[in-house]
Amino acid sequence: MNLLLKRCYATEDLFLKRDIENLKIIIEYCNNVENALLCFGSDEEDFIEKIHFQQTCAFSIEQIGERVKRLSHELIQKHPEIDWRGIAGLRDVIAHNYGKIEVFELWKTVIKRVPELKTLCWNILSELERRG
Repeated sequence: MNLLLKRCYATEDLFLKRDIENLKIIIEYCNNVENALLCFGSDEEDFIEKIHFQQTCAFSIEQIGERVKRLSHELIQKHPEIDWRGIAGLRDVIAHNYGKIEVFELWKTVIKRVPELKTLCWNILSELERRG
């Protein structure tokens, strides 16, 4: 096998390992959001009234967005069913506080989008681990 081909396989293997690690961390932060729901309650009014609940979830969502930014271009292109750009963009809004974060939008993310993302990431992770 020539050197260029070896480098291509090594680079592909490195991206695969990084993607697996980042997906595991994304799933872990999705679990943190689910645990916040168990701890604080799963009612929208609880969320609106409890700033610690909002902050706990916002931090985890911010970290999810940070990890999304570290996924390989190939993985992102292969899975257009996930709004990777939107996830990264929400991270930027939370991190840099562009205006005020809409609590209702954050709640929709917590209650609907995070569980959906977790399921999709589990599926992708399973696929990658079978390949690796």
